[in-house]
This record gives sequence, C-alpha cells and structure tokens, in this order.
Amino acid sequence: MIPVQPNFIGQPFARGGDKNAIPNSGGEVLGSASWQAGFPRITETPLNMGGVPPQRKDFNGILNAISSFCHFAQSGGVFAYSEELTYIVGCVVNYNNVLYRCIRQNGADSNNGVQAPTQTTYWTPLIDFLLDGLAVGTPIGTIIMWASSTNPQDGGVWLDCNGQSCTAYPKLVSVLGANTVPNLQGLFPRCVGSQALNVTINGKTTSQTFTGGTVGSKQSDAIRNITGWFPLDDHKAGDIDTETTSDKGSGAFYNSEINVPNSDNEDSGNASRRCDFNSSRVVPVATENRPANVALRFLIKAQ
Repeated sequence: MIPVQPNFIGQPFARGGDKNAIPNSGGEVLGSASWQAGFPRITETPLNMGGVPPQRKDFNGILNAISSFCHFAQSGGVFAYSEELTYIVGCVVNYNNVLYRCIRQNGADSNNGVQAPTQTTYWTPLIDFLLDGLAVGTPIGTIIMWASSTNPQDGGVWLDCNGQSCTAYPKLVSVLGANTVPNLQGLFPRCVGSQALNVTINGKTTSQTFTGGTVGSKQSDAIRNITGWFPLDDHKAGDIDTETTSDKGSGAFYNSEINVPNSDNEDSGNASRRCDFNSSRVVPVATENRPANVALRFLIKAQ
C-alpha cells in the first residue's frame, strides 16, 4: 500500500472537553484506565455482576494525550531531553535549543544509566552527524579566526588555540595525534613546506627560499642578516673625490658623495672616529619583529 498523507489534526482531541489525567498505574477497583493496565477487567464485567463501565473522561484523556503527541509531531516538534526516559541509537532530542542524536543507548532503564546530551560518548550534535554523513561542512580540527568573545553558534564545539587539553573530544585527539590543542597565542600562522621566489635588490635579482617547516613546528622571530662596511681611515671630506670605488663602502653603508665643510675646530687627521647605527631614529621598533596587525581569536573545531 502506498502511504498517503492523512489530514492534519487541527488540535488535540477533547482539548476543551472534560477529561481525566491518565495515571501510570492503578484503577482496578474503580474501573479507571491507566497507562500500565489500560482499562481493567472490571469494565468488561456485566453490570448485574458488579461490573463498572469505562468512563467517558478516561476516553477523552487517552485520546487527548495521544493526539497531543501527533499534533506536536505534525508541527515539526522535537521532544525535549528527559532523564526519565531511555534512548536508543538514532533518537533525536532537543537539549538547550540544540538537537542531539543518540549514538549509544542510555537512560533511566539502561545499563549505561542517565547520560546528558553533553556526554559525547552517548550523544552527538545532529548537525555534526549529518555533515559527517555527507562528508561536507566544517571538519574536526579546522582552525578559524574569530572576531568575537562568544563562540560560533553552529551547534559545534570550538576551543581556543591556547594549548588546553582536548581529551574530552576523542575525534579531535585522533586528528591532532595529541591530547592538547595547538598553542597559537601571540603567533602568526604560516603554511608548511617551502618554495623559492625571486627577490630583486638594487636591480640585482636572486633566488630566495622560504621555508614554513612541518605541521605544528614553531619558529622564533628573525630578520635576514644586514651586512656592509665603510672605511674608517682619516680621509677628509674635501678629499672625497680622491677616494677609490673600494673606499666608498659596501652593503648597507655607502658614500653619499656629499661634501661636508670642515669645522673650524676639527681634530687632526689622527683623531679617532665612531659610527653608530640606531634604527629607531627612522622606523618604529619593538622587542619583536611584526607587521601591522589586529588581534583575533584562533579557534579549533573540536566537535
């Protein structure tokens, strides 16, 4: 038989009528219905033999309870998690406005006992289950930059990349091969591997290899070495034109070819000379090498 969608239930049966709240058990003597026994045998006993007829309010109560469930389900409702129930694999519940799917039996009548949906051995967010099945979405171990103190509200679990323990998330441990998340505090990320690029300085092009290391490896800050030289013998500014090319300096130092007038109190040609180098005179300096930056949170997908 091909299923056909039935008419919607406009409202639970006897919503506005007289009805009894059906108890879990009891009612044999009075003839009242219960969820455990249904209608007791006395309700089928002839009245002239001491029987008790079933009650209209019991019928209304039973049909109201059943149709209330149907009405909620046809409206797309998902029932809230309850510690009074037992759940088998595949059950879906609403817990703190997040849908969870049961992945291992648990509950009041289960050998595993009551396990809240936050227990990852027994439950998984429904969105993660669906995305894992479709092989799409955000994989466990993905790292994102996040501009809020509040974590993403996508039904998943995100951890700050600060070296904290992640043993509560076995899938993430499996991906990382470690019990702690990466500690990226204060560090810039860099792609693994290496490649050579052409670098042009003063019209001369050379090949420079840039290396990013392996996954998880760290490098301290550094700069390329800056070298150079200039003569310290007692050439006078007026004699600058007589200097040879090799006398004019090399690398970061050079002869500007600008004549500087001699001062009246200039020392003799045998006076010592000193050259200082201080980059803070021309550029901003700090205790580290860094580009202009903005601080963001680095989060890793744990579940």
